[in-house]
Amino acid sequence: NRHDRAKAVDILVKDLKVFSTFNEELYKEITQLLTLENFRENEQLSKYGDTKSARSIMLIELKKLIEANPLFREKLVFPTLKASRLRTLINQSLNWQHQLCKNPRPNPDIKTLFTDHTCSPPNGARTSP
Repeated sequence: NRHDRAKAVDILVKDLKVFSTFNEELYKEITQLLTLENFRENEQLSKYGDTKSARSIMLIELKKLIEANPLFREKLVFPTLKASRLRTLINQSLNWQHQLCKNPRPNPDIKTLFTDHTCSPPNGARTSP
């Protein structure tokens, strides 16, 4: 429900409280951002672009941080992945789950990734308990 925003913010603020012990200022900034209708109201985030480009920038910055960490020095070999790798893995997983069916169909209609795929009995037949 969209009207439960205040309740959601309250829950998140409590869940994020653990971070206040590490960095009180960061905790205050994070919780302040949660209260904004649009986080772009924050001066530092006002120039935030679209999600895709922001994620790309974040990935580059994270990679720099990881590479700069002395614990990881000369231990990192980043794999080269095709952009469609995740989709391929999901499809392989779904195909494998469908192969476990007694009568797998050539093109199963899988509607969700939130639950494991199960097969419905052929021709709408009822299964015996």
